[in-house]
Order: sequence, then structure tokens, then C-alpha cells
Amino acid sequence: MKKTIVVGTIEFLNRRVVVHSIDELYRANSKEEQEALEETFDNEGVDYLVVEEYMGEIVVANECLVELLEDSWGNKPLLDEEITNNAKN
Repeated sequence: MKKTIVVGTIEFLNRRVVVHSIDELYRANSKEEQEALEETFDNEGVDYLVVEEYMGEIVVANECLVELLEDSWGNKPLLDEEITNNAKN
């Protein structure tokens, strides 16, 4: 039972969340670890989302996705318009 927990600026709407920024990502490997992390986040008053348990639509803001890809790739990924422009050339 692994759960992905996103901590950041998250807007909770009806049956949908919008992730505007991701400050940290966690992997809980057990129910106890998940509960401990959730308790910590609740006490700190930060927004968090347990991805595998959310039943609605999850939307990630474009800027947030670019930042996440930059962090994981170590460089800036191409945006859609840059990819389209490169394909035309």
C-alpha cells in the first residue's frame, strides 16, 4: 500500500482539485506512515492531497507542471508552443 501525498498550494473545489504549486512530494509505504504524515500536515495547517484516495478530477496548473519537470529533469522542458515551433522548423 503506497500512497503519494502532494503538499503545496491546492484549491479544493466540488469533485475537483487544482494543484497550483507543489512544495513537497511524499510516498507513504504504510497506513501508519500516511496517518503520521497527515497528522503533521494538519498540525502545520498546510494543504495536502493523497492522490490514490481522491475520487474527483485532479488538475495541475501548467506552471506547476513545468516546475515539477524542471526539478526532476534538472533542466527546463519545452513548452507546448516551443515544441510546435520546433516541429514547424
